[in-house]
Parts: sequence; structure tokens; C-alpha cells
Amino acid sequence: MSDGRGVELYLVTDTALCGGPDGVVETAEAAARGGVDMIQIRDHDASTRELCSLTTRVIDAVAALGARRAVAQTPTPRAAGGRSAGLHDEECPAPRVERDSPTGAGQQMAAAATPISSSTTARRVRVVVDDRLDVALAVGADGVHLGQSDLDPVVARRLADRVVGEGFHLGWSVSNLEQVAAATRLPRGTVDLLGIGPFRETPTKPDAAQPLGLDGVGAITDAARAGGFANVVIGGVKLPDLRALVAAGAHGVAVVSAICGQPDPLAATQALRSELDEALAEVRPVDGGRGALELERPDHAGPA
Repeated sequence: MSDGRGVELYLVTDTALCGGPDGVVETAEAAARGGVDMIQIRDHDASTRELCSLTTRVIDAVAALGARRAVAQTPTPRAAGGRSAGLHDEECPAPRVERDSPTGAGQQMAAAATPISSSTTARRVRVVVDDRLDVALAVGADGVHLGQSDLDPVVARRLADRVVGEGFHLGWSVSNLEQVAAATRLPRGTVDLLGIGPFRETPTKPDAAQPLGLDGVGAITDAARAGGFANVVIGGVKLPDLRALVAAGAHGVAVVSAICGQPDPLAATQALRSELDEALAEVRPVDGGRGALELERPDHAGPA
């Protein structure tokens, strides 16, 4: 498992809003420079090969930025080439650049990149894949985010542990109290982060559950915290919503259109980061409180 508590600003990509795969890569790079903690590659219309290619390109772009930060990183165990063994090269090509020590094309991208905001210099931006555990493992992504109708998270964790070992991130979407209760019954360490939503109706996911609104978000974040889970709130989240969502119990937010398709994704990300940092600081008193991130699963949680 990985620590989901450090995920505060989370970008979920939308290929159409970004203007195509090239736009996704450019937007992801800008968001990484601007201060996101995690980037989820989501494209339900892409073929397996297309999704592998797109995820690999984003991994490479983020790795190149990591080289410019010169932040010491502990590599997550991977098979040779940064992906799991036993998959055909034609189906999911190996990443062109290793994330933890970019070379070649990664160095060229790093040299061309503009200076990175000082607020992001200590961050290790992780790249995860929506729904597709097979793609995440094949290209050496940092994790996967699963919905309620996707692969059972217990099975996903078991497979990831066998292929990757420690450090693979697994997020799970929840939209009601019953689903949070189900998460608390999972074996300890199965899920790292709960994605709570939708906050409001959003065109980027027309098949989402009914909007929760601020009261609904508050009830579910309370239950998630009681269960020992870090959380992000998603679903039409915009800059003016951040303080209210954090006050309602959100550890962080996941955004799509607030970054994707914006005229200046870097500036949009920086504005979100600044506002979110201020909001989180307000709910982190020295003696703890609703915004504190010290989370422990209760004793009644599932077996280790």
C-alpha cells in the first residue's frame, strides 16, 4: 500500500477537454509544475494500447520534471524496464524513461522545462490509471483508482502486491455511507484513498451518482475519517469550493475541468494549490481537529 494522506490536489485528466493525447501530456506536465500531488489518467474511449501509450508519456513527462527538482526518490520495485514482466511489448510498450532517474528524452524535456514553483520542489507527483489495473502494472504507473463496478479492491491489492510489492497506490470511489462502511470491512491496507463524490453534477462523468452537495460530503468525509481513510472530494469542484469542502472534512480535492481545458493550466493549478494550502492550514490546529491528517484504522477493521 501507499500513504494516501499526502494527496491533497489531484488531477483527473480528460482527453477531450485537453484537446487530445498531446494536450493531456502538456496539461499533466503543467499541473505537475503547478503543484498537484497525483495525476490520474482517465480515458474510457482509448484502446488498451492507446491508454498504455498515453500513460507512459505522462510518466515520462513527470519523471523529467522530477529530474529538475533533484529530489531523492526511493524507487518502487518494478520488473526490468519499469513494468511487470510477462506482457507483450506490442500491447503495452515499456516506458521510454525511468521515473526515478530520467535519461535521454527525459533529460531533453527537463532541460527545456520552465522553472518549477518553489511550492512543488519537495513533491513527488504520482501517476495512476483509472479503472485499468492491467495498464497500471504494465507501464509501471504508481497505482490505480477503482470504481464500485471495477475489479474487487481486495483482488487488485493482491495482484499488485505480487507484481510490484510495497508502495502501489489503490484508490476507491465511494458515493454513500454504505460504500464507506464496506471500505472499513476490507482487510487493513487494501485501500489507500477514498474518492468521495460527486460533489455536484458534472458533464465530465454523466453516469455518476446523484450529487452529494456540501452536507452529503460532510457526512461521508466524517465516516471516512472515522474509518481511518484519507479522502479527496471530486465532482465539479472549482476554486471557490475549496475552503467549504476542506471545512466539511475533505483532506483534498480531485479536479478535472478546473485544470483540463483551461487557457493556462499551470496558472489554474497554481491558484488551486495556493487556495487549498491556505484552506488546509486553517483546519490544522496544533492539537489536531477535523482537518488533522493523523489517521488510524480502528481495531474493528478487517484483518491485516
